Amino acid sequence: MQRRIILLGLVLSLAGGAASGQSFGRWEKLGQREVALRQDYDVIHVGRSEGFFRQIKLNVKHNAVTVERLTVVYANGVHDDIPMGYLIRPATDSRVIDLRGRDRQIRRVEMVLKSVRNGKGRAVVELWGRR
Repeated sequence: MQRRIILLGLVLSLAGGAASGQSFGRWEKLGQREVALRQDYDVIHVGRSEGFFRQIKLNVKHNAVTVERLTVVYANGVHDDIPMGYLIRPATDSRVIDLRGRDRQIRRVEMVLKSVRNGKGRAVVELWGRR
């Protein structure tokens, strides 16, 4: 019985240590762009010093945005075309996008999108990454 309690305590302490204080799994803001009210093509450049990421997502502020397509361009020149085709409302996130491949050091993300006319002006689209 005492062995089980010690083992359980050890497992819980290891799990707690892994979850706290590490940057793995934390979302980091990689950049942002202001989006016009018409069909728009924008690029968010991500510096090489930002490192490697396994997932990305978009966050929208001020006005809704329809995201048609994303193209993630990696530091090695390879790119992923990601069809989206849906509306992201203000103060909400897109779906989480898993990045494929081994070299996931992002150079830039190209976006084809359109801000929705609702009298609230331009939208701001933020790019977030998770290691």
